[in-house]
Amino acid sequence: MLRKEFDPTSVTFISVLSACAHSGRVEDGERYFCVMSEKFKIEAEEEHYACMVDLLGRAGKVEEAKRLIETMPYNPNIMIWVGSLLRACRTYGNVEIAEKAANEWLELDSTNATLYFACTLMLVDGKMLQELNNVQIRARRERRVAVGLRLIAGILWDFW
Repeated sequence: MLRKEFDPTSVTFISVLSACAHSGRVEDGERYFCVMSEKFKIEAEEEHYACMVDLLGRAGKVEEAKRLIETMPYNPNIMIWVGSLLRACRTYGNVEIAEKAANEWLELDSTNATLYFACTLMLVDGKMLQELNNVQIRARRERRVAVGLRLIAGILWDFW
């Protein structure tokens, strides 16, 4: 693109950052994120930040991903908290940050059954039964939770 003197667009950088996330090229992704604004004067949008959180999370840099979310100039949406950060927390066993991500998600949408399911999986993986019980109590209290979520044998959630 650059050889043909075409300037990349915002969408181009979303694609590049996503490719870096999926191929484990953290340093390249960080460099492109900076070049985007410094060289091409493209202001990072929510989607760019989501790609960076995904990039850092997949690389196990969960703390860095959390810091990026806390400093980004946008209010993080559910996909940033859950799609990227909570998944990385589960993969790398970071329960502390997962709890923060889950609480942020609850503030945004406590009726979404996916959160309860994701938290349950992580807690079962970590054999954290007391925390699991707390999630189940919260889900029962939140009567607006999506239809189709049910308790199986007191531990796991299942979707009909």
